[in-house]
Amino acid sequence: MKKDEILLFKDNKIKEDRVIGIAKVYDYSKIINAEGNRHITVGIKKLRESIDKHGNVTSITAVMHKGKYYVVDGWHRVYVLTEKGVPVSITLVNATKKEINKILIVLNTTQKSWTPVDYMNNWVEVTGDPDYIALQELYEEYKVSLGTLTHIYNYNTPKTHNDNSFRDGEWKAATKELGKKVLVYASELEEKTKFHFAMNSRFLDGFVECVSKKGYNQDRMVKQARKYSYAINHLDKAKDHALQINEIFNKGKIEEELIVLAV
Repeated sequence: MKKDEILLFKDNKIKEDRVIGIAKVYDYSKIINAEGNRHITVGIKKLRESIDKHGNVTSITAVMHKGKYYVVDGWHRVYVLTEKGVPVSITLVNATKKEINKILIVLNTTQKSWTPVDYMNNWVEVTGDPDYIALQELYEEYKVSLGTLTHIYNYNTPKTHNDNSFRDGEWKAATKELGKKVLVYASELEEKTKFHFAMNSRFLDGFVECVSKKGYNQDRMVKQARKYSYAINHLDKAKDHALQINEIFNKGKIEEELIVLAV
């Protein structure tokens, strides 16, 4: 096996320039997928075809630490190149091991578009945060969008702040009991009434407003939904769903029994 070739630039202490050198690696055992990086998913076939036709013209980005190369961008390319038995060209970035995950996220969100699932999986793998682990389990069980799950499990936080904290690994499930009720109640409505779309994200985003109110009662809601099934419509906006739930919940009730769930 040929020895790895490494070229380190002389002036590599410029704060704004983190590229400190390049390497051509022959020993694949030294190349490691950085913790939290996306695993092999789709696009491998097209990448193989491209490399077969044009060769590899893009280097992988990695942090070198104790003789290992922690790949922060280009893991799919590494996979194809090692599969073909050719050396892997790497751009070396200056960073501590603790900084690897931050660089990983920056590269994958400025050059590519990470999905909410990518962020969730990253923080589960890197930090093992119990709120992210619970979120992952809920996502796998209910197949509901992560945007909705983070909303109903952290209901009192403005959406922008909620989304940002989720991406930054700082998201917390501050309204766990409410979130659990919303999913359980919606599942029951879907099963027992004509709210066959109750596990739809737009419905859940509106339903949480109603369930969060002190006077909400699930037994009453199920009975009302059965009695006034003709009033159930699949709507486009979360707020419209909340207003519809409020209307059905109070339909036919005398003034003393009215409970405002949404306005």
